[in-house]
Amino acid sequence: MKRGDIPVLHGIRGCLAVWVMLGHTLDACGAYIPVLSAPGVAVYAFMVMSGFLMALHFRLREDREPWANYRTWLMFYVRRLFRIAPLYYLVLIIAFTFHNAYMAHYYALQALFPLWFIHPPLAIPNFGFSSLLLHATFLFGFIPSQSDNNILPDWSIGLEMQFYLLFPFMMLALRRIGAFWFALTSLAIVFLTQTHVPAFPQPSFLAFVLTTFVVGIFMSEAWLHDDRLKSAMLLVLAIFLASIRLPFMFQAIPLAMIFLINFPQLFAELKLTTLGGISTRLLGGRIGLFIGDRSYSVYLIHMLILVPLVSFLATMPRFAHAAPTSRFMFTAPLMIFLCYAFSSITLVLIENPFIEYGRKAVNHWRSHGGRSRPPP
Repeated sequence: MKRGDIPVLHGIRGCLAVWVMLGHTLDACGAYIPVLSAPGVAVYAFMVMSGFLMALHFRLREDREPWANYRTWLMFYVRRLFRIAPLYYLVLIIAFTFHNAYMAHYYALQALFPLWFIHPPLAIPNFGFSSLLLHATFLFGFIPSQSDNNILPDWSIGLEMQFYLLFPFMMLALRRIGAFWFALTSLAIVFLTQTHVPAFPQPSFLAFVLTTFVVGIFMSEAWLHDDRLKSAMLLVLAIFLASIRLPFMFQAIPLAMIFLINFPQLFAELKLTTLGGISTRLLGGRIGLFIGDRSYSVYLIHMLILVPLVSFLATMPRFAHAAPTSRFMFTAPLMIFLCYAFSSITLVLIENPFIEYGRKAVNHWRSHGGRSRPPP
């Protein structure tokens, strides 16, 4: 197994996507189940994983892609754009085309199956061509009125793109000033921007949640470090940052991810080989790979499926008058089947081909020393 290949991460990523999907399904059905009804925590965990993976692969490629070379940065941006943008643009067009219908049904469901924390707006948010342009360019996260104005949970997609834009600068800064000062600087940025958070329906501006990504970066640095003491210090910093200005449940996620990512050593030292084998088979095996490969698509498309599905089911009196948990138990299997069926299609037709195209473009450019453009 290559050093950058951590099979257990496939399963973790897949489980987080399931958490988001089922959490929103609970919401649409007016039901509540502890932990599962907090899909936002899973989104924070996605940010941690993004920081971890970006830092991990950035360091592993350093020999052939030096950080000081501007071409390294451009190749990084090309890879991430081809990974994120194609499928996002497809679902964005769908959300834009059917915006009024989606939002009208979404608010109708909130009124029909209410939860105490839901407060539907008086009018459908505007999502015109200017909004479409802001979302297509990933600039919408900087504008409060645009951060949560359509059916997609895409506020985190814009957040990811902001992180990708700054990531090479962050890695250079980490190397220059060291982990301790980097952590304090990140924390200071988060604290200084907190007064602006209430203006945003979602924390779609990177400065609000910067430490979440930094937690992942520190976890990666610890995982790669040969010095066990320095590795432990980095993990302490990661746990400290996770405990500051983040949801209470989120604080346990870095601990769980640290445990799972490092399971070969930890399980052996703690003599938990049976637990290690179970984790390997479930999260790092075929099931983990299956749900992990489809996690991005499931995250993006599940609201496009959920709203019309529950709206249709709500027209049936037996469903509409059932207990909230019963509605969820009936809807959840349908959502799982439909989301993974459609995600399998988008994986084959959209995600994998564009990822491969991005890889070929980068390889072509690298082989020509960056002197020629990637193939059209």
